[in-house]
Amino acid sequence: MSTDERIKKITDIIIEWAEEKAKEGEIEFDKTFCKDAVVRYKTSNMTLLIPNNSDGKNSGFDDNTRPDHYAYEIECLVTKLKLRLAINYQNISDETRKKCEELLEKYKMMPHDDVTPPTQFRRLCLYEYKINDSTNEEKIREEMDKLFYQMKGYEEFICYKMDEEKNKKAE
Repeated sequence: MSTDERIKKITDIIIEWAEEKAKEGEIEFDKTFCKDAVVRYKTSNMTLLIPNNSDGKNSGFDDNTRPDHYAYEIECLVTKLKLRLAINYQNISDETRKKCEELLEKYKMMPHDDVTPPTQFRRLCLYEYKINDSTNEEKIREEMDKLFYQMKGYEEFICYKMDEEKNKKAE
């Protein structure tokens, strides 16, 4: 199997996994939000922190056709799966930008993994999982579940810390 075929097969498994998580109400998933070897989804907790544009303007995701300012991305590379929090700053409000910067600076788990100037788009790598030719579908699904629960823990940590800071300011 060629590298491209393998990446496509793994990406298809991840899409199926995401569709199942969406049916269970765990994530917000729209297959049209995915691109090539990148599967994107959102969660209700993070959407509360980083809301969509409410003024009808679109962000830079998917050729400016979506109002989303963030997505969790699972990128399938030849030797690993990367779970990232991707943030798009195009048409973002000052208030939402400030929240995004706070998330990226205060609550990062791994170094930034920027692909363009930070004024437009930032990706924060949360977790990685190494894969090889012998990694089968069952193992990929198992690791996707692990990545998912690590991501949920990350969200809970952020919510806890933000509440803690809010309470300190109120005192």
